[in-house]
Amino acid sequence: MDVKYRFKNVPIIGGGFVTGLLFDKSRKGLLYARTDVGTAYRFDFRQDRWKPVCAELNGSPLAMAASDGKFLMICGKFGGKGVLCISEDCVDNFVFREVPAYVNANCRGRGTGERLCVKDKRLLFASEKDGLLVSEDMGESWKVVDLWGNKRFTFVYGIDGSDVVLAGCAERENNFFVSVDGGRSFNKTDYVESGYAAVRAADFGGYVYIGFNKGESEDMFSCDSGKVRFGKILRFEVDESGLKNAVDVTPYEILGRNFGIGGITANSDYIAFSTVCESGGDSVLISCDLGTSWKKVIRAHNGENYRCNCSYMDTKHNDGSTMMHWASSLEADPFDTDTLFFNTGTGVFRIREMRSGKPYFEDMSFGIEETVHMNVYSPVRGRFVLLDAVGDLGGFAFEDPDRECENTFTDENGKRFITVMNIDYSDRNDIAVCTPRGNWVGSSKGGAAVSFDGGGCWKRCEMPYGISDYIDGLCQRIEKPNTNSGWAALSADGKQIIWTLCEWFRLPAAAVVYSEDLGKSWKKTKVFDLDGREINDSEIMLKPMADRVDENLFYGFGNKGEVFVSDDKGKSFYQKKTPLPPADMGFCDGKNRTEIRCQYGRKGVIWLALGIYGLWKMNYESGEFRAEKVLDGVVSAQGMGKGDVLFVSVDTPNGSRLLRSADEGKSWESISEQCFGHIGSVCGDRRKAGRVYFGTGGRGLFYGDEEDS
Repeated sequence: MDVKYRFKNVPIIGGGFVTGLLFDKSRKGLLYARTDVGTAYRFDFRQDRWKPVCAELNGSPLAMAASDGKFLMICGKFGGKGVLCISEDCVDNFVFREVPAYVNANCRGRGTGERLCVKDKRLLFASEKDGLLVSEDMGESWKVVDLWGNKRFTFVYGIDGSDVVLAGCAERENNFFVSVDGGRSFNKTDYVESGYAAVRAADFGGYVYIGFNKGESEDMFSCDSGKVRFGKILRFEVDESGLKNAVDVTPYEILGRNFGIGGITANSDYIAFSTVCESGGDSVLISCDLGTSWKKVIRAHNGENYRCNCSYMDTKHNDGSTMMHWASSLEADPFDTDTLFFNTGTGVFRIREMRSGKPYFEDMSFGIEETVHMNVYSPVRGRFVLLDAVGDLGGFAFEDPDRECENTFTDENGKRFITVMNIDYSDRNDIAVCTPRGNWVGSSKGGAAVSFDGGGCWKRCEMPYGISDYIDGLCQRIEKPNTNSGWAALSADGKQIIWTLCEWFRLPAAAVVYSEDLGKSWKKTKVFDLDGREINDSEIMLKPMADRVDENLFYGFGNKGEVFVSDDKGKSFYQKKTPLPPADMGFCDGKNRTEIRCQYGRKGVIWLALGIYGLWKMNYESGEFRAEKVLDGVVSAQGMGKGDVLFVSVDTPNGSRLLRSADEGKSWESISEQCFGHIGSVCGDRRKAGRVYFGTGGRGLFYGDEEDS
């Protein structure tokens, strides 16, 4: 049986890496964006808002092109397969054709130039690992162009009004190729020394500007490695013979040597480029004399010319700086060169009044929902109806799912946390706990944090130093920027915290600690195996969960289906005979994903989405666990709402599908015809009947209600 639901994004805005921007130069008002784990978008200039493109494909776009009134895009599908998408009506309708190459929009080098080029109706695709491909029949068939065995390409670029085509490469020795016959054949070049990768190109008026980067190792040529160190821009003259008269126009006197090249744009008024991984913060520079002299016009760490539109992007949440970073694509509007757009790791920004001498920039990400959600929760009481643990952004506490909220997951000094792994809270009061990473610049540190208002304000807990050498080592690692901190559980009365510190993504049983004073001090939790021996190694995992009713009860879940129980508020855990299949439940983050929730209002009842092993219900009573399988299939997420209506996400080859049950899994109703890619976390609203929340891996956070409600 199907039930009709309507779904809406809970607005977070931006939130992920927009990897590239593309203007259709033949038609005014057509701007496209591609993302690393979401979909593609088209910008509506009348509403200053982005709209999803081809979202039903559930594939992330790696390359875009606009030619002869067509929009073309290559997306990655499940299993790394590539799909060519062609639209002749500005992306309202598509035809799809297979690309015989590995396509992954979230790989190293995702922030380099466009990998798709149309030249004389010939398609060229620069694959990240399968070489340069060409199609003479709009993607019906493809062949590989053998360029001296090179496989790792970064972009392919056709110069307007000529037969010159450029191909960038990430190989250490051969980094740049030129064709003078429309891409039928190419020649090697040696314009830049070994170790550099060509990453971007822009041309105008008989000149082309090529950006090259060099990193600490061969794979660190793009912003997404975070370790680009030596960037340069070469200017070439272009004629029918190809390129000539290379001139290095890099403004070293302004930038020094510690920076990478991001996006480049060229027009009759100026040349501009953005830096990535620049020491002191990224910037945009402009030249009005073909690159002879340059001036910085936009700075990431200078808020005076920044106008904030989205609340969480306010500089007060970000150490006084903007969220400009990874600006690997910079594009001037071909019909209004005073306006430029650039991408970031957190959406899109727009520059206004570029030539005025006083340009300003603003975040312009409305409609882009590309956040990755670790876990979502709906408390039964308190001010907030929805708590969201988010990759890169930390977390959000929503009072209204139709209204954006500020990034509320900051420490007591207002310093933003990033990538909250999990949240737990009491059903009786406003105490909550979360496990964040420290931010990129190290001004906030990871660990555990506690809230006394249900998730609006957070205070970082003390670190559990001095318990053991092993835990001390984990503490030191966790306090470094952007490092997983682990998984925490809060007792039903909100008085006791159990925390398993993280070793990368693993939750070792040897790293479980408890606090009786909400994080002011910590003691070692003892964990015992089936034979009563204390576990002190780090090979067995234990993810802690709190019973929703009994404040003395905590449960633990291991990496091979193991189950543990504590009836003394987490001071000790004892392994019990497992009734579960050998599912790996001992990870945080998205590794071998499972979702475990203890049922509200019922002691000893636990629901488990165990991936390929399906959905299980487990009970703990009389000192033992018993369990039954409730639903077959690949069940990746589950959570109950009001009236104990159970919502689950079941994976299919085309994405996740949502089901609900009002009788604990005896019967099921389908509530989603559309797919949203992979759904990693699901919960029902505990206060509004029928409402469901779910977090995706790139399409953002959604809520759904029955259409007649």
